[in-house]
Amino acid sequence: MHKAIKPLLIFCSMFISFISYAGGTIELPQTGQTISYAAGDNGNIQAGVAWPDPRFTDNGNETVTDNLTGLMFPKQGNITSKKTWQEALDFVASVNSDYYLGFNDWRLPNVNELVSLVDYSRNNPSFPEGYPFSYVYLSSYYWSSSTCSNDKSTAYELNYDIGYIGISYKNNSHYVWLVRSGQTGTIQLPQTGQTKCYDTTGTEISCIGTGQDGEIHAGVAWPSPRFTDNGNETITDNLTGLMFTKDGNLTDVKTWQGAIDYVAYLNSSNYLGFNDWRLPNINELKSLLNTEETDSSVWLNTQGFTNIQSNGYWSSTSASGSASGSDEASAAWYINMLDGGVYSGKKNPIYYDDDRVYYDNKSYLSRNEDGSIYGYYCVLPVRAGTVERFGPSVISLSPSSAKEGKKLDVTISGVNFTGAESVSFGPYIKVITFTVVSDTQIIANIKTDNSVSSARDVTVSTSNGIGIGGMFLGGKFPDFKALSVTCPNTVKNGKTVTIKAVIKNIGNKYAASPYNQFYLSVNNDSSTIEGDTALKFRYVKLKAKQSSIIKYNWKVNVAPGTYYIKVLCDLNDNVTESNENNNITVSKKIVVK
Repeated sequence: MHKAIKPLLIFCSMFISFISYAGGTIELPQTGQTISYAAGDNGNIQAGVAWPDPRFTDNGNETVTDNLTGLMFPKQGNITSKKTWQEALDFVASVNSDYYLGFNDWRLPNVNELVSLVDYSRNNPSFPEGYPFSYVYLSSYYWSSSTCSNDKSTAYELNYDIGYIGISYKNNSHYVWLVRSGQTGTIQLPQTGQTKCYDTTGTEISCIGTGQDGEIHAGVAWPSPRFTDNGNETITDNLTGLMFTKDGNLTDVKTWQGAIDYVAYLNSSNYLGFNDWRLPNINELKSLLNTEETDSSVWLNTQGFTNIQSNGYWSSTSASGSASGSDEASAAWYINMLDGGVYSGKKNPIYYDDDRVYYDNKSYLSRNEDGSIYGYYCVLPVRAGTVERFGPSVISLSPSSAKEGKKLDVTISGVNFTGAESVSFGPYIKVITFTVVSDTQIIANIKTDNSVSSARDVTVSTSNGIGIGGMFLGGKFPDFKALSVTCPNTVKNGKTVTIKAVIKNIGNKYAASPYNQFYLSVNNDSSTIEGDTALKFRYVKLKAKQSSIIKYNWKVNVAPGTYYIKVLCDLNDNVTESNENNNITVSKKIVVK
């Protein structure tokens, strides 16, 4: 059973303007909503950073990278059964000890990371169209690692069928999805604000080793100060660059359409000297929440705001399907400043009297206990500010190596390359020219010196900072590859068979490869050894262009069936090779009877 806190709805509203302000440190993404239901709504304005295309990359190893945030998720959403909150945290620790999918830095996603996958234009599922995930329990809830500080015996949960962020007692059972930091994304998610950790009863505990949001602090740290009072009745959020009015109680609560209309009125009257106010979308609105605080409205009122209410605030984002019991045209998302939840409500009750609220001339529900009215929430218009661009990040190079004395073009991939002032490959590699193709790509024409023979990072410099990464190999390097693997076609359990592999150094330099590992696999996928059984390793030293045969006498003791033999060269990646992507070779199949 889920715990739901009924939002308190008092008469309130906020408006924004600015004259001078500081820029933000992160950029918020678009919500995914493109259909407009009213002038000035989310679908009409589409504020935020556009999603990359493709949004997701299937990595071919049962993981998926979100190119928007750079986060990596397991491809399957059903890797374990439902668990309590503490059991979920314990499960993450156990999969890390087993190097699940080859990694030991998985974590339970915080509430920002969990909701980052939601596409607010869709219902069932609420992921972006064409997402590569599988076996996601859309009608059930997934745990976040973030405690709800309004009631510390609860934690935030998310239903991907709906996009609803609610809270649930920690002794309830929900599903578990893992996340880890992957590549650099188009945007970076901010921290949630949580700095403390709590057990299932809500008692504060040491964060060390808990895996909770309060320990991990995943995301971009908040600037200090978080907010700036501009001295003109506006407040700048230095995290996002968005501008809000200082006073959070300027007008009566509104229906959703009433909120949209009120913002239009502000623009028509050039409120505070500006005419480009908007009702914030759901991403912009929830960026104000602080999960460490019992009530975000109280916290905001200590940060320079005045009269922020512990109530619901409308977003411009329409809600669909089971989130509201109706379609997007009749419901919209709002946040509750008290508990930090994201809920949906009917856009336009027809009328109300002293006791009841009416929809379509039918009695819908009673007033809340505090006298506030369901479907009438606060208004918080927003005006876009400025965001400081991140410094560049270098992710990959193609090609990633060259011999001495060669001239070639190298494509540098990454982010935030616009305005690049210089590109460097380090000593003995001359950058003749470079062209910034886009914000994510640079083509550099380089020449390697006859003296170069080392691996080095590439540096891209812009006025926003310096990005270093994408190892480039200049000169001669070894390159180990398994050319072939041989073994009997059919074997019997209990028998010993000899497996042989030809290993060759196809590179241009001598090196000792520490280990070459035989694996037994149920698949013939040469891109991964995930889930395969390690049999034995063999050590080999090879000069440039030299080959050698390694052997292993395997006593067969497995279930009858069809298997494959794989060989992984340079098991621990101890040798820098000119090509690190050709170290696995698959043999013909072997049938065990």
